[in-house]
Amino acid sequence: MKVLLRSLLVLLSISTFILSCNDGSDLQSNNRALERKECTILIYMAADNDLYPFASQNLAQLKEVGSNEHLNILVHLDIKVPGQKKVTKHLLIKKNQILQIGPDMCLNSGSAETLIQAALWAINNYPANHFILDFWNHGSGDLNPRMDRTINPAYLFRYNEVTGLIELDRSISFTNFIDLVGNKDKEELCDPNRGICFDETFHAYLDDSKLMKALTRITSALGKHIDLIMFDACLMAGTGTACIASQFADYMTASEEVVLGPGYNYKLVVNAITSNGNNIKQMAKDIVIGYEATYGKLTSDYTHSAFDLSLFTKINNNIDLLAQLLIEALDDEKNNTLSIAIRSARSRFTCTYFEEPSYIDLFHFYNNLKDRLSSIILSTPTTTSTMQTALNKVLNEGLALMPKFIIANVRGSNLAGARGLSIYFPEQKINNPHHNSYQYTEFAQHNNWLQFLKAYNG
Repeated sequence: MKVLLRSLLVLLSISTFILSCNDGSDLQSNNRALERKECTILIYMAADNDLYPFASQNLAQLKEVGSNEHLNILVHLDIKVPGQKKVTKHLLIKKNQILQIGPDMCLNSGSAETLIQAALWAINNYPANHFILDFWNHGSGDLNPRMDRTINPAYLFRYNEVTGLIELDRSISFTNFIDLVGNKDKEELCDPNRGICFDETFHAYLDDSKLMKALTRITSALGKHIDLIMFDACLMAGTGTACIASQFADYMTASEEVVLGPGYNYKLVVNAITSNGNNIKQMAKDIVIGYEATYGKLTSDYTHSAFDLSLFTKINNNIDLLAQLLIEALDDEKNNTLSIAIRSARSRFTCTYFEEPSYIDLFHFYNNLKDRLSSIILSTPTTTSTMQTALNKVLNEGLALMPKFIIANVRGSNLAGARGLSIYFPEQKINNPHHNSYQYTEFAQHNNWLQFLKAYNG
């Protein structure tokens, strides 16, 4: 999830963008459809939660540059400001002007149908050669947070007076923090799926099935893949999210780590879009570069990456083959030599992990495991040699493939080993609602990785 900083809240003024279901006086209506342009970006801004203060900041950034002859900037805004009613608005962003298209609505951002209708509004009324979809909200990666309201994890960050940087407090994990502050709400559990675009009025969010339903309809309307999916949300640069996105999009940008509340600097995002025209690959790379420009001087705990989703099937197959080999070898190991090698390769002392420590960097893990293959002993010298050779081959193939799949990657010094793609790998079996949800993810159901985790953790 995007993380809030109390100190930043003081600096934000939302008065210009206070929106309610009964008042759109600061916005003008404009129903005129535009001619076909090079790009349309739809920002699905789910701000009916504790991120609402940052909606105004990002809208201001968008308005500073605005749509132009090559680009349509559209926003589906769901927001609830304290003391006011929830409101949904469709917005066209022009330079120094925000135009409301159509009347106020009160919709559920956690509904597949809401996402579908927002995308159809954009596609049908603002045609373009390229369509970009940006999910603006909280995110939880491959684990479902098992709650129907969002939380403010502000104290996960602290200010270091020596370095002048904001740092993550890794003494408490992401899911443990959820348990700590949300214990009183345990009776209000949601379905066991990934969560993004949380709506606190309707107590709903987009899970895997809703997301796939919506993206299926959207790509059908487009008649092709979405050119770029952006996740302005926490922990979404993992195999689970990429597994879904790869079925519907060509490229994707996201973070392996938690994201500060302001998220993207949308002025830089728009500049990346307009400067690259129809070169979506370079556009995605430049968005990642812009992320580093935004946070590189603020914190050492950041990552961002861009994926060429056409290569995800090869990544998936490689992970699947590795999982099969490890399952086979675990059944034949002597003196726990493979288990020890895996444990050492995955350990938080040797492998890059994130605020949710069950997410580790896949490239770093592969590299660590490759370095430990010589310590593995199976039942016979022949089976040992054969397995070491097979594992070495699949690990080398994966290590060669990942830099092609991860076309851009930036990270702070505290996450120097992060190469852009994370995977779920708890150090031990964890029996709680958050972790039990992993088995329901699209990736887990179509890959032997989950079976490997069961074989390894017992």
